[in-house]
Amino acid sequence: MHCPLCTAMVRGAILKVDGAVEARATLNDKKVKIITNEGATKQSLLDVIKTTGYEGKFIEDNQSIDF
Repeated sequence: MHCPLCTAMVRGAILKVDGAVEARATLNDKKVKIITNEGATKQSLLDVIKTTGYEGKFIEDNQSIDF
């Protein structure tokens, strides 16, 4: 992610996933913290991030996606 618009775009896309409750994207560390319920899968989150032009991967706590 390169600018505030990028973080907003990724955050907005994530929040469209069924089960995504909260997403906090930060430009400084290029990570997104996501809170979900049972409806969201890792793959659905990765797929929606890909639609924004970025590749994601889950790290450590399985709630952060690194770009």
